[in-house]
Amino acid sequence: MFKIKHVFFLLMIAVAFKSYDVYFNNDSEFEDVISFLSKNKKMQKELKIAKYKKDKYRAFAMALDDDGRYAYWYTYAMHNQEAANITALKNCNKGSKRFNLDKECKLFNKVFLRI
Repeated sequence: MFKIKHVFFLLMIAVAFKSYDVYFNNDSEFEDVISFLSKNKKMQKELKIAKYKKDKYRAFAMALDDDGRYAYWYTYAMHNQEAANITALKNCNKGSKRFNLDKECKLFNKVFLRI
């Protein structure tokens, strides 16, 4: 019989696989995010700090609306990549709902390679 912790673990796996799928299918959106970040020095600085932390498990999620509104969240120093992805997506989506954005957050972990 499944216990609550087993269900939570399976949910984490499902979210992680879904997020990886989104992560690998968003090249045009990724370029939009990079363009947006190139104009936002504060976010660049924050992400560079996260990039150079010793821990390798980090994630960046963002929703960028067509009219320029945005929500984002990044994590670092997580115990594994799935946890980093889930945390970034969950908190970013909270912000997206709070600001009534038309788009859901997606992972853009490649951003750490471009900043």
